[in-house]
Amino acid sequence: MDRLPNLLRNFSRFGPRRAATTPVLAIVALVATCCGCGSAPSAQELSAKAELTKLGALLVMDPQRAHVSGVNLATVQSPESLASAVKLLPALVKLSSLNADGTALNDEQAAVIGQLTTLGDLVLNHTRVTDAGVAKLQALRGLQSLHLTGTGITNASLPVLGKLPALTVLDLSETKVTGGFAALSGSSKLQWLVVRGLKLDGAALSEIGQNSGLHRISLTAGNCPPEALTALQQQHSQLTIDRQ
Repeated sequence: MDRLPNLLRNFSRFGPRRAATTPVLAIVALVATCCGCGSAPSAQELSAKAELTKLGALLVMDPQRAHVSGVNLATVQSPESLASAVKLLPALVKLSSLNADGTALNDEQAAVIGQLTTLGDLVLNHTRVTDAGVAKLQALRGLQSLHLTGTGITNASLPVLGKLPALTVLDLSETKVTGGFAALSGSSKLQWLVVRGLKLDGAALSEIGQNSGLHRISLTAGNCPPEALTALQQQHSQLTIDRQ
């Protein structure tokens, strides 16, 4: 308790403008921590952290170094170790970032990831995830960025992705997606769509243009009709188009 006055004095140094914009809950959390009531990791989380490290996963801790906030599974060597690591993830109650790039992660394991509702960033590039796996991610209401490059997903995944309300960045490069982008209009916060390596016709590009919130699209210009790209730019004058 003797640390509380000093912490509150330090808080006041931010000035009235910043203090006014700081959520009241942050102050409550600060006081709770000083009173010994802060959120400490459970025995289950500590055990999961230790086991994930043994399995070869790279972990990132939160600023207080109390909880695991990020996990990189790309360094896990075997499918068996990966399966064990995925089963441990639900114990990480503050997990906000997960990277499984280049692993053998499959649809069944994607169902476990779909339970991690604290996730804000998810990388599933070059995994074995298909439309069935994407369907398991519908509960990730706070997910802001999702990377699915080189997976087996098709147009069938787009209606599911369109129901992720916080999604800001979506990478569908090198997948089997060919169209159906109108289904993404439900993701009202979507700002950046990456579709490199996809063969997109004029109809598909027109559907992309229907998402008025988009600020940027990254594509392979050689896979798109030039006149359709011009029409897209005219349809959406504020859209930045990366033509790689």
